[in-house]
Amino acid sequence: MNVNYLTGYAAITPWGNEDATYSFENKTLDTTRLIPKINPKSKGWNGMNRFSRSTQLCTMAIGEALKNAGISVPFAKDSLDSVRTGLIIGTTFSYIESINDLENDSLRYGVNNINPSIFPNTVLNAVGGYASIYFNIKGPNITISNGDISGPKALLYATDLLNKRELDRVVVCQCNVIPPSKYESSCEFEYNFESVISYVIEGGNKIKPTPDVSRLELGYESSGKCHLEPINPTNFLMAILNNDRKLRKYNMLQTKAMCNLGDEGSIILSLTRGG
Repeated sequence: MNVNYLTGYAAITPWGNEDATYSFENKTLDTTRLIPKINPKSKGWNGMNRFSRSTQLCTMAIGEALKNAGISVPFAKDSLDSVRTGLIIGTTFSYIESINDLENDSLRYGVNNINPSIFPNTVLNAVGGYASIYFNIKGPNITISNGDISGPKALLYATDLLNKRELDRVVVCQCNVIPPSKYESSCEFEYNFESVISYVIEGGNKIKPTPDVSRLELGYESSGKCHLEPINPTNFLMAILNNDRKLRKYNMLQTKAMCNLGDEGSIILSLTRGG
């Protein structure tokens, strides 16, 4: 079986994007729900002016995760790294903001005078499309929209691709944004605040394990004997980041987290330090 490693990650929350800001402790600090406006250029990311808010946030998180993994971006044109890297986005509501903008534009200026740059952002796979172009990722580009389990499903898909040795690395991004207020009542979601989380997962055939890199193992739990407390699917990817943080901070060897996917059963993710 192929061995996979979590080599890089990044998170953007209402409290910022530093290491401690995605800690679960922050959930009780206040009632902040929305990620504040961020100017990508101020963070060193140029050329995102035409991106929707969701696409900007995801592209920045993906870029920071790749840099955290020690990978130079964008990938060189037609390089093996470019072709052997995949991108999987887990999202459900990232495009609704743009649909709202398009509707408001049509009401204000008429349907024949709307801003044409808004329309490309109204499709579900806009985030993956723009991000893959921005970073020159030529491998599989997949968007999973499966409600609250979109993020965990994206993670499962990524490990499947790596285990089959079809790719050397997969970038995963979960986009949990809160829809515009007029759509919120008709959109079902369980998270209380916005977050955008990105992982870089690499196959063991690609990297040389070091003590600072966590081995990632993901599988289904069907025995019913697991005593881990299930984590809400919308918080699962954030919990994994916290677990990796615990490994680093407390010099632990291994952490585990379980997520319940409803009728599809449960999955358990293990992070083990030291290759």
